[in-house]
Amino acid sequence: MNTKIIRNDEEQKRADEIHDKFRDDLLKRQLSNTENYDKTILTLSSSGLAISLTFLNFIIPRGSANYIWIIQASWICFLLSIIFSLIAYHVSNKAIDSYLVIAEDYYTHGDGTAFNRRVLPSIINTWINHIVGILFCVAITGVVAFVIVNLSPKEIDMTSKKVEIANRER
Repeated sequence: MNTKIIRNDEEQKRADEIHDKFRDDLLKRQLSNTENYDKTILTLSSSGLAISLTFLNFIIPRGSANYIWIIQASWICFLLSIIFSLIAYHVSNKAIDSYLVIAEDYYTHGDGTAFNRRVLPSIINTWINHIVGILFCVAITGVVAFVIVNLSPKEIDMTSKKVEIANRER
């Protein structure tokens, strides 16, 4: 059922003002989410890479690691997610430049079709963000899988005994 709201000019002006405020608020939230997503992925990828390197060097004795290709693939995914995150910053700035031109064409030059234009950097940035998220998920899953296949039940049992001994000494 289609129910169109009929407004007089004053009501429509007020509705447009409310819409503009609502849209601006949503755009600010979207920008904040995007910034936080980029920062979080970059931080977690860098940390994941560092932690996995540390884990390999200090927890698992050299030469005794199985399925080393899993951790190597994880490192590559972490590295690619870091690189793509940095590229996303640059592409995002290009998208903003494009939107500034569109806004100028619309508001200053009266081009009513300006906002109908596709902004390629924005489309690319969306895809890069999806790729970065996937790479990060694959990388962290690989690290966990590597740890699982390389920690023997003896090592896990020894860890729990160390905790028990430490608790008794307190």
